[in-house]
Amino acid sequence: MAATLLDVITDALTSIGQLGIGQTASPEMAQQAFRKANRMLQKWSLQKLLLYVVTTRPFALAATVQDYTVGPTGTFVGTRPVFVESGVAIVPGSTMQNPMNILTKEQWDALPDSGVICGLNGTPASVWPEYTNPNLTFHVTPIPSTIVNIRLGTWELLQQFASIFDELALPPGYEEALMYNLAVELAPDYDMPVSSDIAQLAADGLNTIKTNNAQKLRGALGESQILSSPNVGIPPAAAAPAG
Repeated sequence: MAATLLDVITDALTSIGQLGIGQTASPEMAQQAFRKANRMLQKWSLQKLLLYVVTTRPFALAATVQDYTVGPTGTFVGTRPVFVESGVAIVPGSTMQNPMNILTKEQWDALPDSGVICGLNGTPASVWPEYTNPNLTFHVTPIPSTIVNIRLGTWELLQQFASIFDELALPPGYEEALMYNLAVELAPDYDMPVSSDIAQLAADGLNTIKTNNAQKLRGALGESQILSSPNVGIPPAAAAPAG
């Protein structure tokens, strides 16, 4: 049976001497740790090597539409991606994939004509992810003249718990890392020093995850192993001529 967040919280509080073996956290203690655990996982989601997968998200772009949003109230309803690191566009009527450049705002603003329209069966060459909230916004150029499917490689938020009774849905290694790092986060709230053993176990847990994820992501994604989009900074491909 998978551990629940309450199990992790109990072990974290026990490791810093706030609970004895067999004791249960008070509702107030459990809720405080619940909030800290979710915040910690949000912070981890901003670090590539703490993610166990880069998700591939498909999007069907409409003809002559340049701007889209992704999130709870977006053009595409769902969770808001944390980061967009790569993209490919599928040539209409085929299975061919054209890599897309991931642009910064400065690169987008420097384009001579970001509103150019793709030629027949053309695909967008570049995408600018704009990290708006609660929905992420992305803009494509050239603008497709027909429906075009693209796939974006995205960093996604690690598990967020709705209650302390939720089961962990994370790969092996995350439970121990979460427990010891939660202990480190909680200790100051109880005026407890963090022992060198707990601090080392917390650091070791994160390093183990990073090492494992680096091997997996390198094998699957090549240069996107680096902690940023692999093609940010690459000059965008020349826009397809209009018409």
